[in-house]
Amino acid sequence: MRSVERAVAAIEHAVKYSGVEFVVVDYLQLLKGSGGTKYEQVSSVSTELKHAAVKHNVAIVVLAQLGREIEKRDNIPRLYDLKDSGQIEQDADQVMFVQWPLKNDPSHRPINEYRVFCAKNRNRDINESVVELRFVPSRQLLREMPFEAMPNETSAFEDVNDR
Repeated sequence: MRSVERAVAAIEHAVKYSGVEFVVVDYLQLLKGSGGTKYEQVSSVSTELKHAAVKHNVAIVVLAQLGREIEKRDNIPRLYDLKDSGQIEQDADQVMFVQWPLKNDPSHRPINEYRVFCAKNRNRDINESVVELRFVPSRQLLREMPFEAMPNETSAFEDVNDR
């Protein structure tokens, strides 16, 4: 069973015995929390993960699913698109969304362009709400635009980007 209690216990163990300072949860809606409805369960998971982060002084990156309503709009993610609970937005210090424009517009070029939207940055300003990045498959990394290849770097997208 994928319970939030087991996840928190794993975080505690990793912090205590391995000195872990950074945790990634993939993804929030898969963990089961307390409560009868999905909304209550997701709220519980979000709150428990926030408490674990504060208690153990670790950064926790939580991947979360978006609702489908975004597909009926401009495809620009908003905080209210987080699926199943407003608690996620309340607990998070930062909320960032990743968008792949090619998914919504097959003619978009370059095809390896991604956009990261900063929707929330608790107690700090959002200096730039959108950052455009390029995915480099040979290195499995995202790089800021303008994109300049590193020496000896090849991209699986090169042939498509030149069109």
